[in-house]
Amino acid sequence: MNLTYFKKKLNKACLQFIKKRPSDAMSKLRIGFVILVDVLLFTASIMIYYVDQMVNGALYYFGLIFNNGWAQPYFLLSRLSVILIIAAILMISSVELPISALKEKE
Repeated sequence: MNLTYFKKKLNKACLQFIKKRPSDAMSKLRIGFVILVDVLLFTASIMIYYVDQMVNGALYYFGLIFNNGWAQPYFLLSRLSVILIIAAILMISSVELPISALKEKE
């Protein structure tokens, strides 16, 4: 058994699955998937915010000493992470949701 055999079987199974589903159910599934991914990304950005609050609050109580050596890269990376997550949410939503809506109208 080689890898191409399994690829062919997987492709065949995927095509059969897609053919069995009506297009409106597939577009609803796609919309649900996009919303799920958006919620997960939004949750990740909230978690980054809570880590930031923990660093800026609780860790100073336990003796964390402010130093630009660690603070500037930390602030930069945390802010960039949130910006990239928000950009991903906007791109996924703006690309995937209109396609699903157009397919439903057809």
